[in-house]
Amino acid sequence: ESPLGESVRAVVRQNIGTAFLVDRLAAHAGMSKFHFIRRYRQLTGRSPMDDVRMIRVGHARDLILTSTLPLKAIAPMAGLGDPISLYRLFRRYLGMTPGQLRRSVHP
Repeated sequence: ESPLGESVRAVVRQNIGTAFLVDRLAAHAGMSKFHFIRRYRQLTGRSPMDDVRMIRVGHARDLILTSTLPLKAIAPMAGLGDPISLYRLFRRYLGMTPGQLRRSVHP
């Protein structure tokens, strides 16, 4: 794994509940926005924001599996605005809804 990708992912994990703009991640990497996006994609095969979304979904998944918090509480904790955004990203990245995941663990 690339040091750039690991560094960006670490910043996202440390600040999971905050909004991220590509500009902020590029500044962290010490690059211009467009150079950062291009280089990140070359090294990781994904856009920086795609990685941010994947990290957020993973964090929300962990919260769903380990707690009984409602989805409306989990979404902002994972840095997602609302349960609808959480639902859409779950469908895209995990192929199931948050409710389906929770029911699979807590029938």
